[in-house]
Amino acid sequence: MNILFVDDHTIFREGVASFFTEDKKCKSLFTAANIDDALAILRNEPVDLLITDLNFPERSGFELLENLQGEAIEIPVIVLSMLDDMETVKKVLSLGARGYITKSSGFESLSRAIKEVSTGGYHFDQQILSLLVKCAVKQVKKADCNGFDETALLDLSERQREVFLLLAKGIKIEEIAEKLYISLKTVENHRTQIYKKLGVSDRLELHRLAEECQLI
Repeated sequence: MNILFVDDHTIFREGVASFFTEDKKCKSLFTAANIDDALAILRNEPVDLLITDLNFPERSGFELLENLQGEAIEIPVIVLSMLDDMETVKKVLSLGARGYITKSSGFESLSRAIKEVSTGGYHFDQQILSLLVKCAVKQVKKADCNGFDETALLDLSERQREVFLLLAKGIKIEEIAEKLYISLKTVENHRTQIYKKLGVSDRLELHRLAEECQLI
């Protein structure tokens, strides 16, 4: 896999580059310190995955994503940024990003994001996932949800929220265990607690609940 990493901070860029040299999935790593250089690489090199910051001295990462859309450059994008507000997350998702990781998350979270996004999925670190769930709860308050008490979602732990969304999407528990790097028994325990807290008895009810509350 050929990866392009865009960040204007030399030390951080070199640190991430060192991480990629140890990652066997990364065949080639391209780096850029600004949007113009990043676009030049994307137009001329076989890049499979883009990882980018948002804050740059002149042009922003938002402009980079807008250019991708404008030039019909189809490539999976992960945002790696210090920004962690909902408006920023919403904007990058609307511009096609499939992953969002805060810089405080560490390389393990980045590695998981690369694995998920490069295979067509989505990935958000715990901080961003919690933000998305809170936003979803606010949306639930505007919907009927067939009488469901939306505050029950807040009773789920961050890990249970992850498992909840994956279960609702129909992902097998074996795959969930692999995706989240936890044991099958742990997934089953989370599932039991989720069913209990949300008042559902099986996966079908869980799926319907998630759909009615516009979570999937």
